Amino acid sequence: MRFYGLTTELDRLHSADATVSATTLKATQYSGANEDCVLSNNDFGTGEWRLLNTAVNAPGAGVPWFVAEVAVTDHFSEFYLQGGNGPLPVELVSFRAERRGSAALLRWSTAQELNNERFEVQVSEDGRIFQTIGQVAGMGTSSRSHAYQWSDPYLQQYGSALVYYRLRQVDTDGTADLSPVRSVQVPDKAPQLTVWPNPLREKLQVTGLAPGQRVEILDALGRVMAGGIMPLAGPLSLPLPVPLPAGVYIVRGQGKTCKVVVQ
Repeated sequence: MRFYGLTTELDRLHSADATVSATTLKATQYSGANEDCVLSNNDFGTGEWRLLNTAVNAPGAGVPWFVAEVAVTDHFSEFYLQGGNGPLPVELVSFRAERRGSAALLRWSTAQELNNERFEVQVSEDGRIFQTIGQVAGMGTSSRSHAYQWSDPYLQQYGSALVYYRLRQVDTDGTADLSPVRSVQVPDKAPQLTVWPNPLREKLQVTGLAPGQRVEILDALGRVMAGGIMPLAGPLSLPLPVPLPAGVYIVRGQGKTCKVVVQ
């Protein structure tokens, strides 16, 4: 069986979880009641869930699509392509992070849960390296929706102007999945434009700017070579045009600039 997708979808998965790439994609197969390609109405108590490996035809330079193939024996099922290492039954329908005074308030909800032991709350000052700072118990197995929240009282003590949060959902058997990343601005600190890797070859990651702001890569003559819009959460993944000559370039966004070296 084949999945067809856009490379922009892979980029969004990678922005939420840096470990996700074309070679690490998995698939979930559901067999049970209500096999109608709607995840939320599946039977999470008696239905069967399988995690499947995929063989992905990784996109080449400038190719906007990819193909993922899965070997299955029973085609009369529902199938979902995913970036995690566990099947999908814990469905996270919302995850928000916002500043409340000197603290950050995280709120999230699930549509249903299967063997959900806990949520670990993780924080990062650069959007790349995360550490666990708390946890909230899950509801085990439930077909009902549930709401959660957690407060980080140390928002103003971080060294960056933007603080990044994500959830690590852990099942009773130890398998885990990561949520999308959310960011909160620290009061009285101006965001700093941060880019990596530097030097780079194919793709640039950008953090430190507000969602919706445009980011551009300029050559030595001031010509715009590439550009993108900061997402609602997490870093911007900005592919370089091919071919792009090696040299020093300027990254510009929200009145801030920094230099990068293209090898």
